[in-house]
This record gives sequence, C-alpha cells and structure tokens, in this order.
Amino acid sequence: LPVIKLRNETIEKIKNELPELPEEKFDRYVNKIGISEYDARIIISNKNKSTFFEDVLTNFKKMDPNLVSNWLNVEINGVSNSLKDYEFEKMKLSSKNFGKLINLVSENQINKNSGKEILSKIYTTDEDPIELVDKMGLKSMNNKDELINMVNEVLNDNKSAIEDYRKGKENAVRFLIGQVMKKSKGTANPSGTEKEIIRQLNEQ
Repeated sequence: LPVIKLRNETIEKIKNELPELPEEKFDRYVNKIGISEYDARIIISNKNKSTFFEDVLTNFKKMDPNLVSNWLNVEINGVSNSLKDYEFEKMKLSSKNFGKLINLVSENQINKNSGKEILSKIYTTDEDPIELVDKMGLKSMNNKDELINMVNEVLNDNKSAIEDYRKGKENAVRFLIGQVMKKSKGTANPSGTEKEIIRQLNEQ
C-alpha cells in the first residue's frame, strides 16, 4: 500500500470533526464549565440529557451551571420518578422553558418550592413558566414592608410559639416560618422570612 501523507491542516480538520469522547466531555464539564464530577457523570451518561444541559447553558449564558445541573439531575429526576416516567427522551419540557424556570429561581422571582411546583406542571406540558407563575400567583413577595407586617401578624397570633422560642425550643422558629409561608400562600422567601422572624423575636 502506498504511504498516504496528510497535511497538518487536514489532520486538525479531521480531529475537530470527530465526536467528543465521553472522558473529554467529562473533563470539559468539570474543569471548564465547573460542575461537580458526580453531576457530570450523570449528565454524560445520557446523550439527550447532555444535549439538553448544553442547550440551557448556550441560551442562558449568565446562569450558574451548578444550579442547572442540580435541577436537571435532582428535581427533574424527582418529577419523572413520581410520574413513573423514567425515560428522559419522553419528557415534554424543552430546554428553553426549563432555562426560564431556573432563571426565575436564580433571580428570586419565585422560591424553590414554587419552582418545584411549576416544574411538575411544565414537565408534561412545556408551558411557559413565566406565564404560569403569573397565572398561579406564585411570584415571590419581595416587598420588605409587606414581609415585616406579615411576620408581625403571625407573631401576634402565636404567642405560645414566642414563649417556646424564649425557652430555647428550635422548632418554634420553624413553626413560625410555616405560618408565614401559609399566610403568603408560599410566596415569601423562606430565608428572608427566618431572618425577619428572628429579628422581631429578639426585639421583643
């Protein structure tokens, strides 16, 4: 057989046209994109999931890749398990609307619990999460004065919980957070609510 000599440019072109190997993809996900090795392994194990993940990052460039990978591997998996719909390929949810949902959570426009509720609906419908948040009234309560007043009302209605807090019972604050979340119909930010409850308790 005659020896075939290829120009360097041709060799590079062939290399660039070859599909990315799993270990190369793993290395890129961990060292360039910055997600955990655990998440990277799960994502690259499914070609469609990997494409979905990269589509989200491409269309939402400022989004935290770790938040995307966590929701992809944990929250979507949780919905698929509850529906007994284990094949990722059958999921109706598009990467575009999934990205919109993650954006709503990352910008604190909705809290995580509301995000999960929205995800369980759009998983099978691919509805626009922004429209759904407005329709369901799930937008986070970002008005500080409204939160202060709501916490004050809850404290006035739950004097026994205040006494429990003063006695060092840790469950008291959790109970009060639950009451505020109930009163706000799930739109209050749990972290901000906890801080406001403790602030008001300590000022009494």
